[in-house]
Amino acid sequence: MKKIINIFVVILTASLVFTSCAINDDSAIVVNQTAPKLVSFGQPEFLVESSATTFSLPVVVSPAAFGSNYLIEYTVNGVGASASINGGQAAQLPLDVSIPGTVIDVIIDRISVVGEESGAVDQDNNSTTVKVINDRISFALSWPDAANNDLDFVVSDADLFIIDNSESTTAGENIELLNSEPDGTYRVFVRDWISVLDPIPFTIEVTFPDFTVETFTGNVPNVDFQFNEALNIVKTGSTYVITQLDPTVPL
Repeated sequence: MKKIINIFVVILTASLVFTSCAINDDSAIVVNQTAPKLVSFGQPEFLVESSATTFSLPVVVSPAAFGSNYLIEYTVNGVGASASINGGQAAQLPLDVSIPGTVIDVIIDRISVVGEESGAVDQDNNSTTVKVINDRISFALSWPDAANNDLDFVVSDADLFIIDNSESTTAGENIELLNSEPDGTYRVFVRDWISVLDPIPFTIEVTFPDFTVETFTGNVPNVDFQFNEALNIVKTGSTYVITQLDPTVPL
């Protein structure tokens, strides 16, 4: 009987020692941790119409929305801002898009969540750009050696009524055509004022209302004060179809 009791004591002691070692082994401890939800933008760029109404910039929370209230701290063109979002609601940041042609850069900086949930900023997708569609199409004319060559730039309607012109003595010329102008055909001219090159190479960079850019190149002859038609434009609302013409042919 005494031997049986001694054997039981030995087994019980060994069991306690084994359990104690298991508890002290950090690798054996299981902690119930929940990964933070990631906050980001769903796309790198948004193109929106200008409006007096605030644009609601959508924010993505994954894998699911926060159940608790939370605060998003962010910057708009470098200026700090914050938005409080109620739990269970879609996250949106208010932006002023009332000025056509505005470019707005937004960066999410920090997330603060009320309660036990945790959130983190997805650093790979925490920035986006919102572009407000412009109310005009723009043309930029450039050419080499502007100190010795001077070109002028004009846009007219089909009947040669001048809509906009640029005749400065500095390098580069810029003209515009507003979306509010009547639909129809418009013409863009390059004119040599006084130059030494012959012909004079030029580049016209066209920026459309949706910020897309198209580039045209050509040459104009060195004939002082002569207008040369470079582009033909067909306008329908804010849509422009541009055809390049031979600018060596005088008006």
